[in-house]
This record gives sequence, structure tokens and C-alpha cells, in this order.
Amino acid sequence: MAERSTKGFPRLVTPWDAWAAARSALFAGLVLLLVYVVTALTDEGQVAFVVRVGRALPAAPVCAALGAW
Repeated sequence: MAERSTKGFPRLVTPWDAWAAARSALFAGLVLLLVYVVTALTDEGQVAFVVRVGRALPAAPVCAALGAW
């Protein structure tokens, strides 16, 4: 059951929900950072930062799925 706020409306986001969302976002971000590092290590030299980020971004949905899991 939703907790009641001081104005009588139910709280839609509980502290546990906020904690779980923050944990998922942090994990997804760390996995995306790992994907970027692997991309940078296996890429040829003299490649711009933006190009490396662009090459790592197709893995973002997989990172988000791992964070949600």
C-alpha cells in the first residue's frame, strides 16, 4: 500500500523505489563505461573521443537491460 504524504495524496515513489532506480542507473552506467574502455582499447590509434563514444553507443540498450535486470 502506498504511504501517505502530509497532503493526503499517496506517495508514488517510495525511498526503496528511488534506491533501486539509482542502483540500476549506476550499474548500467558502469557497464557502459566498461564497454567504452574495451572499445577504446581495441580501436586503432588517433581516433577522436566522439568517434569512440559513437562506436560504444550501440551497446547502450544492452547496458540498460543489464542495469534493469
